[in-house]
Amino acid sequence: MKDSADEFTDLPDRARDLPALLGAWAERMPDAVAIDEWDYRTHPNGSRTPTTWRDYDGRARAVAAWLQRRVAPGEPVAVLAGQGADYLVAFLGALRAGVIAVPLFTPDLPGHDDRLASTLRDCGARTVLTTQSSAESVAAFLRANDLPDDRVICVDTLPAAIGAHFDPVRLDPDAVAYLQYTSGSTGNPRGVMVTHANVVANARQAAAAYGAHHGTTTVSWLPLFHDMGLMLSVGAPLLSGLRTVIMDPLAFIERPERWLRALSANPGAISAAPASPTPTARPA
Repeated sequence: MKDSADEFTDLPDRARDLPALLGAWAERMPDAVAIDEWDYRTHPNGSRTPTTWRDYDGRARAVAAWLQRRVAPGEPVAVLAGQGADYLVAFLGALRAGVIAVPLFTPDLPGHDDRLASTLRDCGARTVLTTQSSAESVAAFLRANDLPDDRVICVDTLPAAIGAHFDPVRLDPDAVAYLQYTSGSTGNPRGVMVTHANVVANARQAAAAYGAHHGTTTVSWLPLFHDMGLMLSVGAPLLSGLRTVIMDPLAFIERPERWLRALSANPGAISAAPASPTPTARPA
Protein backbone atom coordinates (compact mmCIF):
# COMPACT_ATOMS: atom_id res chain seq x y z
CA MET A 1 0.00 0.00 0.00
CA LYS A 2 1.30 3.46 -0.84
CA ASP A 3 1.56 5.62 2.21
CA SER A 4 1.38 9.23 1.00
CA ALA A 5 -1.69 11.43 1.39
CA ASP A 6 -1.09 12.41 -2.24
CA GLU A 7 -1.87 8.84 -3.27
CA PHE A 8 -5.60 9.44 -2.85
CA THR A 9 -5.92 8.68 -6.56
CA ASP A 10 -4.69 5.16 -5.79
CA LEU A 11 -8.06 4.46 -4.20
CA PRO A 12 -10.86 3.14 -6.42
CA ASP A 13 -12.56 5.70 -8.65
CA ARG A 14 -15.75 5.28 -6.62
CA ALA A 15 -13.93 6.58 -3.54
CA ARG A 16 -14.60 10.23 -4.32
CA ASP A 17 -16.73 11.02 -1.29
CA LEU A 18 -16.31 10.34 2.43
CA PRO A 19 -18.61 7.27 2.63
CA ALA A 20 -16.83 5.66 -0.33
CA LEU A 21 -13.47 6.38 1.28
CA LEU A 22 -14.68 4.72 4.47
CA GLY A 23 -15.73 1.65 2.49
CA ALA A 24 -12.42 1.55 0.64
CA TRP A 25 -10.35 1.58 3.84
CA ALA A 26 -12.65 -1.02 5.41
CA GLU A 27 -11.85 -3.30 2.46
CA ARG A 28 -8.11 -2.62 2.57
CA MET A 29 -7.47 -2.92 6.31
CA PRO A 30 -10.66 -4.14 8.00
CA ASP A 31 -9.06 -5.09 11.32
CA ALA A 32 -6.91 -1.99 11.78
CA VAL A 33 -8.10 0.55 14.35
CA ALA A 34 -9.79 3.57 12.77
CA ILE A 35 -11.11 5.32 15.90
CA ASP A 36 -9.52 5.25 19.35
CA GLU A 37 -11.97 6.88 21.77
CA TRP A 38 -10.63 8.10 25.12
CA ASP A 39 -13.51 8.44 27.57
CA TYR A 40 -12.92 10.21 30.90
CA ARG A 41 -16.51 10.10 32.13
CA THR A 42 -16.10 6.85 34.04
CA HIS A 43 -12.34 6.67 34.63
CA PRO A 44 -9.98 9.52 35.63
CA ASN A 45 -7.22 8.14 33.41
CA GLY A 46 -9.56 7.52 30.50
CA SER A 47 -11.00 4.27 29.21
CA ARG A 48 -10.05 3.52 25.62
CA THR A 49 -12.45 1.97 23.14
CA PRO A 50 -11.13 1.05 19.70
CA THR A 51 -13.27 0.79 16.57
CA THR A 52 -11.91 -1.00 13.52
CA TRP A 53 -12.40 0.18 9.96
CA ARG A 54 -14.72 -2.82 9.41
CA ASP A 55 -16.92 -1.88 12.37
CA TYR A 56 -16.85 1.82 11.50
CA ASP A 57 -18.04 1.07 7.98
CA GLY A 58 -20.59 -1.53 9.10
CA ARG A 59 -22.17 0.72 11.69
CA ALA A 60 -22.33 3.69 9.30
CA ARG A 61 -23.99 1.41 6.75
CA ALA A 62 -26.60 0.41 9.35
CA VAL A 63 -27.41 4.07 10.04
CA ALA A 64 -27.69 4.69 6.30
CA ALA A 65 -30.06 1.72 5.92
CA TRP A 66 -32.30 3.01 8.73
CA LEU A 67 -32.40 6.50 7.25
CA GLN A 68 -32.98 5.26 3.71
CA ARG A 69 -36.34 3.75 4.72
CA ARG A 70 -37.53 6.87 6.52
CA VAL A 71 -35.92 10.03 5.15
CA ALA A 72 -36.03 11.34 1.58
CA PRO A 73 -32.72 12.13 -0.16
CA GLY A 74 -31.65 15.71 0.44
CA GLU A 75 -33.59 16.11 3.69
CA PRO A 76 -31.69 17.46 6.71
CA VAL A 77 -30.82 15.08 9.55
CA ALA A 78 -29.38 16.49 12.78
CA VAL A 79 -26.60 14.80 14.73
CA LEU A 80 -26.99 15.45 18.46
CA ALA A 81 -24.55 13.09 20.13
CA GLY A 82 -21.62 13.17 22.49
CA GLN A 83 -18.06 13.28 21.21
CA GLY A 84 -17.11 9.74 20.27
CA ALA A 85 -17.27 7.01 17.67
CA ASP A 86 -21.09 7.18 17.67
CA TYR A 87 -20.91 10.75 16.38
CA LEU A 88 -18.67 9.77 13.48
CA VAL A 89 -20.88 6.79 12.68
CA ALA A 90 -24.00 8.99 12.65
CA PHE A 91 -22.38 11.62 10.45
CA LEU A 92 -21.00 9.13 7.90
CA GLY A 93 -24.26 7.16 7.92
CA ALA A 94 -26.22 10.29 7.04
CA LEU A 95 -23.86 11.16 4.19
CA ARG A 96 -24.00 7.60 2.86
CA ALA A 97 -27.81 7.68 2.79
CA GLY A 98 -27.76 10.80 0.63
CA VAL A 99 -29.42 13.02 3.23
CA ILE A 100 -27.96 16.30 4.48
CA ALA A 101 -26.15 15.89 7.78
CA VAL A 102 -26.31 18.73 10.29
CA PRO A 103 -23.50 18.19 12.83
CA LEU A 104 -24.55 19.78 16.11
CA PHE A 105 -24.24 19.05 19.84
CA THR A 106 -26.34 17.76 22.71
CA PRO A 107 -28.43 20.00 24.98
CA ASP A 108 -25.95 19.16 27.75
CA LEU A 109 -23.44 21.66 26.34
CA PRO A 110 -23.67 24.54 28.84
CA GLY A 111 -25.01 27.89 27.65
CA HIS A 112 -25.95 26.94 24.10
CA ASP A 113 -29.63 25.97 24.33
CA ASP A 114 -30.84 29.01 22.39
CA ARG A 115 -28.31 28.45 19.62
CA LEU A 116 -29.20 24.79 19.34
CA ALA A 117 -32.94 25.50 19.15
CA SER A 118 -32.38 28.29 16.61
CA THR A 119 -30.22 26.05 14.44
CA LEU A 120 -32.71 23.18 14.49
CA ARG A 121 -35.50 25.52 13.47
CA ASP A 122 -33.39 27.02 10.71
CA CYS A 123 -32.33 23.71 9.14
CA GLY A 124 -35.78 22.15 9.52
CA ALA A 125 -34.50 18.73 10.56
CA ARG A 126 -37.28 16.33 11.54
CA THR A 127 -34.92 13.44 12.20
CA VAL A 128 -32.32 13.40 14.96
CA LEU A 129 -29.45 10.94 15.39
CA THR A 130 -28.30 10.57 18.98
CA THR A 131 -27.21 7.91 21.50
CA GLN A 132 -28.78 6.14 24.46
CA SER A 133 -26.87 8.31 26.94
CA SER A 134 -28.23 11.53 25.39
CA ALA A 135 -31.66 10.39 24.18
CA GLU A 136 -33.63 11.51 27.24
CA SER A 137 -32.16 15.01 27.33
CA VAL A 138 -32.47 15.37 23.54
CA ALA A 139 -36.15 14.34 23.55
CA ALA A 140 -36.90 16.68 26.47
CA PHE A 141 -35.14 19.56 24.71
CA LEU A 142 -37.08 19.03 21.50
CA ARG A 143 -40.40 18.94 23.35
CA ALA A 144 -39.55 22.02 25.43
CA ASN A 145 -38.73 24.00 22.29
CA ASP A 146 -41.71 22.73 20.27
CA LEU A 147 -39.45 20.92 17.79
CA PRO A 148 -40.26 17.62 16.03
CA ASP A 149 -39.46 14.67 18.28
CA ASP A 150 -41.11 11.80 16.40
CA ARG A 151 -37.95 10.54 14.66
CA VAL A 152 -35.19 10.34 17.24
CA ILE A 153 -32.94 7.30 16.86
CA CYS A 154 -30.07 6.08 19.02
CA VAL A 155 -27.38 5.00 16.58
CA ASP A 156 -25.73 2.83 19.22
CA THR A 157 -28.84 0.62 19.33
CA LEU A 158 -28.95 -0.13 15.60
CA PRO A 159 -27.73 -3.66 14.83
CA ALA A 160 -24.98 -3.72 12.22
CA ALA A 161 -26.86 -6.50 10.44
CA ILE A 162 -29.44 -4.08 9.03
CA GLY A 163 -26.66 -2.59 6.93
CA ALA A 164 -27.07 -5.55 4.58
CA HIS A 165 -30.40 -4.02 3.50
CA PHE A 166 -28.84 -0.74 2.41
CA ASP A 167 -29.29 0.05 -1.27
CA PRO A 168 -26.17 1.90 -2.51
CA VAL A 169 -26.75 5.57 -3.31
CA ARG A 170 -24.79 7.41 -5.96
CA LEU A 171 -23.70 10.66 -4.34
CA ASP A 172 -23.51 13.64 -6.68
CA PRO A 173 -20.23 15.51 -5.96
CA ASP A 174 -22.15 18.80 -6.26
CA ALA A 175 -24.92 17.76 -3.89
CA VAL A 176 -24.92 19.16 -0.34
CA ALA A 177 -23.31 16.71 2.08
CA TYR A 178 -23.79 18.67 5.29
CA LEU A 179 -24.56 22.08 6.77
CA GLN A 180 -21.77 23.70 8.77
CA TYR A 181 -23.35 26.19 11.16
CA THR A 182 -21.64 29.34 12.39
CA SER A 183 -21.48 30.12 16.11
CA GLY A 184 -24.14 32.81 15.92
CA SER A 185 -22.00 35.13 18.04
CA THR A 186 -23.01 38.14 15.90
CA GLY A 187 -26.53 36.98 15.04
CA ASN A 188 -28.50 33.80 14.50
CA PRO A 189 -26.41 30.77 13.45
CA ARG A 190 -26.13 30.46 9.67
CA GLY A 191 -25.69 27.20 7.81
CA VAL A 192 -22.98 26.94 5.17
CA MET A 193 -23.75 24.36 2.50
CA VAL A 194 -20.80 21.98 2.03
CA THR A 195 -20.95 19.63 -0.96
CA HIS A 196 -19.40 16.17 -1.20
CA ALA A 197 -16.76 17.60 -3.54
CA ASN A 198 -16.11 20.49 -1.13
CA VAL A 199 -15.46 18.23 1.83
CA VAL A 200 -13.10 15.94 -0.09
CA ALA A 201 -11.18 18.96 -1.41
CA ASN A 202 -10.99 20.35 2.13
CA ALA A 203 -9.81 16.99 3.43
CA ARG A 204 -7.07 16.88 0.79
CA GLN A 205 -5.93 20.37 1.79
CA ALA A 206 -5.98 19.42 5.47
CA ALA A 207 -4.01 16.20 4.87
CA ALA A 208 -1.42 18.12 2.86
CA ALA A 209 -1.15 20.87 5.50
CA TYR A 210 -0.80 18.34 8.32
CA GLY A 211 1.73 16.29 6.36
CA ALA A 212 -0.53 13.28 6.85
CA HIS A 213 0.53 9.92 5.49
CA HIS A 214 -0.62 6.36 6.03
CA GLY A 215 0.45 5.18 9.47
CA THR A 216 0.03 8.62 11.05
CA THR A 217 -2.41 9.21 13.92
CA THR A 218 -4.52 12.29 14.59
CA VAL A 219 -5.30 13.37 18.16
CA SER A 220 -8.12 15.79 18.87
CA TRP A 221 -10.38 17.16 21.57
CA LEU A 222 -11.93 19.69 19.16
CA PRO A 223 -15.73 19.50 18.87
CA LEU A 224 -16.88 17.38 15.95
CA PHE A 225 -19.46 20.03 15.07
CA HIS A 226 -16.56 22.45 14.57
CA ASP A 227 -15.08 22.65 11.07
CA MET A 228 -11.53 22.14 12.33
CA GLY A 229 -12.57 19.20 14.51
CA LEU A 230 -14.46 17.61 11.64
CA MET A 231 -11.48 17.84 9.29
CA LEU A 232 -8.98 16.61 11.88
CA SER A 233 -11.02 13.63 13.09
CA VAL A 234 -13.08 12.76 9.99
CA GLY A 235 -11.87 14.36 6.76
CA ALA A 236 -8.10 13.82 6.88
CA PRO A 237 -8.32 10.33 8.46
CA LEU A 238 -10.77 9.13 5.80
CA LEU A 239 -8.68 10.60 3.02
CA SER A 240 -5.42 9.01 4.15
CA GLY A 241 -6.53 5.99 6.19
CA LEU A 242 -5.35 7.42 9.51
CA ARG A 243 -6.17 6.23 13.01
CA THR A 244 -7.84 9.02 14.96
CA VAL A 245 -7.78 9.49 18.74
CA ILE A 246 -10.70 11.53 20.04
CA MET A 247 -11.74 12.82 23.44
CA ASP A 248 -14.55 15.03 24.67
CA PRO A 249 -13.78 18.77 24.68
CA LEU A 250 -14.95 18.94 28.30
CA ALA A 251 -12.34 16.32 29.24
CA PHE A 252 -9.69 18.66 27.86
CA ILE A 253 -11.17 21.69 29.62
CA GLU A 254 -11.22 19.83 32.95
CA ARG A 255 -7.60 18.74 32.60
CA PRO A 256 -5.71 20.14 29.58
CA GLU A 257 -2.77 17.81 30.21
CA ARG A 258 -4.95 14.96 28.90
CA TRP A 259 -4.33 16.31 25.41
CA LEU A 260 -0.57 16.25 25.99
CA ARG A 261 -0.73 12.73 27.40
CA ALA A 262 -2.63 11.55 24.34
CA LEU A 263 0.05 13.11 22.15
CA SER A 264 2.80 11.47 24.20
CA ALA A 265 1.08 8.10 23.87
CA ASN A 266 0.99 8.55 20.09
CA PRO A 267 4.45 9.76 18.99
CA GLY A 268 4.40 11.69 15.74
CA ALA A 269 0.66 12.29 15.94
CA ILE A 270 -0.99 15.22 14.19
CA SER A 271 -3.08 17.60 16.25
CA ALA A 272 -4.46 21.13 16.10
CA ALA A 273 -6.33 23.65 18.23
CA PRO A 274 -7.43 27.29 18.18
CA ALA A 275 -4.74 29.78 19.21
CA SER A 276 -6.69 30.71 22.37
CA PRO A 277 -8.98 27.90 23.59
CA THR A 278 -12.02 29.26 25.39
CA PRO A 279 -13.32 27.80 28.66
CA THR A 280 -16.37 26.36 26.94
CA ALA A 281 -16.66 24.29 23.79
CA ARG A 282 -18.41 26.42 21.16
CA PRO A 283 -19.86 25.76 17.73
CA ALA A 284 -17.71 26.69 14.73
